Amino acid sequence: MKSSPNLPKSKYDTTDGKDSKVKKRSVTIHGHRTSISLEDPFWDSLNEIAAIRGQSLASLITEIDKTRDGGLSSALRLFVFAELTQNDNG
Repeated sequence: MKSSPNLPKSKYDTTDGKDSKVKKRSVTIHGHRTSISLEDPFWDSLNEIAAIRGQSLASLITEIDKTRDGGLSSALRLFVFAELTQNDNG
């Protein structure tokens, strides 16, 4: 299905030229380096959420890491999704 040029672009549209491939990034949490595999839109969203909350990215990731059940990358994606849907709904 083609998108209509008359419709407004969704804020979730990933066709803005950003690379949607998974990229590995290293962060320090709990005093050690770990690798996280995330797409740019999720990484950018995590950075924005951390800035809005007035905390470092590592601090935000550490909080998410403490409460996760599965893999860290999946937990980060679910966190971003929850934040975006929560903000849309209220």
